[in-house]
Amino acid sequence: MDINYLLKREQLSFMMAGRATGVEARHAHLELASGYGKLLVGRRFPHKPFALQQPTTLHAENENPDRGRADTSPANTAVES
Repeated sequence: MDINYLLKREQLSFMMAGRATGVEARHAHLELASGYGKLLVGRRFPHKPFALQQPTTLHAENENPDRGRADTSPANTAVES
């Protein structure tokens, strides 16, 4: 396989993991990214390994868990004078 293809697939897997809404899906995408990383290392490509951790939440640590909820939109949270 071409190194550029492996790099692309690894990056896409990380992006999909970041967008996954479920723990299982996020973990599956991270495992795929890890597999592509191992293939890159096997081809002697200078590659930084990423530590995979089992996600414990359905959202990223820096992401608001209420993001996207209709009841927390700015129109619904306006303070009346």
